[in-house]
Amino acid sequence: MTDSEQPIDRATADAIERGHLRLQLMEASREKQEYLRTAKLLIALRQNLMFSLLPLEECLTAVYGADGSRRFWEIQLSRPMTLDTFVRRLVVTGADSESGFEPRQMALRAAILEAHQMGETWFRGDTSTLVTARYGNQVQGDAVTVIPRLAAEWLICNPLWCHLVPSSLAGFLQPQEPPNYSTGAPGRPTSRQLVEIEMERRATAGEMITASMAQEAAALSAWLKREHPGAPQMTPKTIQCVMASRYRTLKSQTQLPHFEGFDSRKAAEFCGPS
Repeated sequence: MTDSEQPIDRATADAIERGHLRLQLMEASREKQEYLRTAKLLIALRQNLMFSLLPLEECLTAVYGADGSRRFWEIQLSRPMTLDTFVRRLVVTGADSESGFEPRQMALRAAILEAHQMGETWFRGDTSTLVTARYGNQVQGDAVTVIPRLAAEWLICNPLWCHLVPSSLAGFLQPQEPPNYSTGAPGRPTSRQLVEIEMERRATAGEMITASMAQEAAALSAWLKREHPGAPQMTPKTIQCVMASRYRTLKSQTQLPHFEGFDSRKAAEFCGPS
């Protein structure tokens, strides 16, 4: 066997594949039409998923420049897309390896089917397949269109499905607010802290809307805008996402029976015999 016929070791093969991947990313970055740039980028990302060659952030930066991840998601979430396209975007940017591609895709379809069954309104196009499907893999994703930002926000807010949102997308959707909303003086509370304090006050005063987290979030968003107009504002959807756990805790506390003012006889009647 000659030197030229010697087998290539794994490290050398990986280096060659990384070189090919970087060339693909460079070609994608040169495209002037965004749909062509995205198409070439997604092919490169699928290859990267197969061989685990480069971090996702490095791939996105190679195509879109500094803050490439944010730029990528700004573009991807800017218009409606088919359900199939939405699922592929989240899988190729979120799966750890090629072996995780199919399970993650099936889980996303199941999540989206559940969202439709729960009455979410970010679906467009022919949704009849969502009505008749019993399982996610029965959904014809090329006929259904979704509003991707709303779909991603719903996934993030759902404890069962939030792990399916890629960290780069979750970071993009996370509200950006400085640590101090006023002049920068130390110790000033953030908008999230202000909202949490107000929610706790409302719960203590019996003003919290326990029937609906969405209504409570809307009330808190309006309160923040009214009482702290100089603070970074939080939409009701954002408040629902970041305050869901605290809301459930406060709600459970407000629904506990209070015995203040009860005499021993009334308390015994309420609790029943010991």
